[in-house]
Amino acid sequence: MSIFSKLPGNRYEETVSALFQYFFMNSKLFRRDFLRLLSRSHGSESIFTDNETISCILEYRTSQEGSPDVGRLDMLITTDKAVIGIESKFDAALGYGQHTKYIEAVTKYASTVAKIPYFTIIVPMFKAADITNKLGEIKSKECKILEGVTWELINKILDDCLKTIREEESEEMYYLMRHFKQYIDTSIGAIPGFEENKDLFSKPFAIPAAEKFRQDFLNQIYKIMSAYTTGRQGSGGKPTNYVGTTFHPRDSDSVLDSGRFVWIGFIESPSRKPAHQGKTYLVANLVLRDGTSFIDGIKNGKFESIPEDDRNDYWYPRALKNERYLIEIDKSWNNMSGIATALKPLMDFLDEAAVPTS
Repeated sequence: MSIFSKLPGNRYEETVSALFQYFFMNSKLFRRDFLRLLSRSHGSESIFTDNETISCILEYRTSQEGSPDVGRLDMLITTDKAVIGIESKFDAALGYGQHTKYIEAVTKYASTVAKIPYFTIIVPMFKAADITNKLGEIKSKECKILEGVTWELINKILDDCLKTIREEESEEMYYLMRHFKQYIDTSIGAIPGFEENKDLFSKPFAIPAAEKFRQDFLNQIYKIMSAYTTGRQGSGGKPTNYVGTTFHPRDSDSVLDSGRFVWIGFIESPSRKPAHQGKTYLVANLVLRDGTSFIDGIKNGKFESIPEDDRNDYWYPRALKNERYLIEIDKSWNNMSGIATALKPLMDFLDEAAVPTS
């Protein structure tokens, strides 16, 4: 366990930014390799170089003094020729127009110091494609976008540094960096307890350990699906026999206004068949307001139609077009990237227009 996981609260980005700045300014090995990573993202091995003028500002204010909109960029790095704005993201989605404001602020600052502006967002790999698409929508002639900078690549840098940093720098730097890497691993890596507890997914709701593990697992799904508007996680039944969350496109005001939405969660089978009694399933409930069909891609190996005997009809009004799928949880779900890959059909369903019925 990382010592940093003991810090109060759950504001990962602030903690990570502070630690990141410390290593960037105090470890020559880390600073060298991170600048090389940014240079490769730009397409040049040496565009960002280390020298005595380098600096890193935390929480750089991106709004005007007195403005009610208090925006702050996680980090602002200045080299001899460049200004690099860096935002770090783990669970939180980008706020509306957030990246545009950051890019404008970096560009403005760079012009005051006669340097070239750059901007990047460090995200887990499972979010990289979505962030790249959002940044690709920005039409900035002045600020250059650095794509593909992920926490997995930062972890590779930390791995490489840890091999020699104890001898080349100090025991203290080695200790802090090792715990920092463990902290990052916890945020982007394997789901804690997955292998030991995966059998709990199918256990009845009456078993407290199973209920807690399922809730923790849903929290991981919530992080991955955080780009979509959602209500609070809900549970119900007498006794409780379902728990899940509703997601719908962010540009709609409510679930029903969205035209389509997804409920994903665990239900305990209402089946009277002895083999099914008390068994719990992970389920995706896809809902449309019109008569169009569902995306063909949703019907793949991970999604199977729910047998009639195992359906739980509490969800939504019958007037809405409604299809429910059992989701197979296999060993690929033991990390955030695997879960994101498995849930991609659901995110595509929310992002894309449904295919009209022929």
